[in-house]
Amino acid sequence: MTKIGEIKEKGYIPPAPMVKLLIKGTLSLSKVLITNLGGLKKARYAAHYEAPKPSYEIPEYKNGMKYCNSNEKYLRPTLYCNPHAKEIIAMAHELGAFEKDAWEYANDAFEFVKRKVILEIRPMEDAVATL
Repeated sequence: MTKIGEIKEKGYIPPAPMVKLLIKGTLSLSKVLITNLGGLKKARYAAHYEAPKPSYEIPEYKNGMKYCNSNEKYLRPTLYCNPHAKEIIAMAHELGAFEKDAWEYANDAFEFVKRKVILEIRPMEDAVATL
């Protein structure tokens, strides 16, 4: 038959400080759970999130609006970003595309995105859905 000393020596029984910590932690967690049962019940249901409405309106596309049909590195269509979408072309014209010089237009587009487009951490969407 094995003795208690051997069992303790092999590590089958945790040391006294660890048992104390376990008991204190269990009591503390029980107290928190008991005092917050309402919050615990509400946590079972998924939170419903509605994205805020944008503070701007997407202008209407008119036939004959110019757009960039280049295949250069930063101007060509990419995954999730199609610059040939009607909404994107209309917004570009509202920001001054083909009317302002390149630097001024880029700065205005940057300021528009910085001030008006809301950053949301969510799955990737295309550019039109982001607008």
